[in-house]
Amino acid sequence: MVASDHRQGSPGRAVDEFAHEFGARWPKGVARIVDDIEPLLAFYRWRAVNGASTRIR
Repeated sequence: MVASDHRQGSPGRAVDEFAHEFGARWPKGVARIVDDIEPLLAFYRWRAVNGASTRIR
């Protein structure tokens, strides 16, 4: 996974920005997403490791 190492901080920054922007209005929803970020991002890590050629037909 060397090719995608330069993007490792990107999901963390995106979640922080999301929490900052929407946390005041929807604190419970943002807390839920922030707490469960690893399972939510697992799909994208799986695709990066196993190839992006998996398509639903």
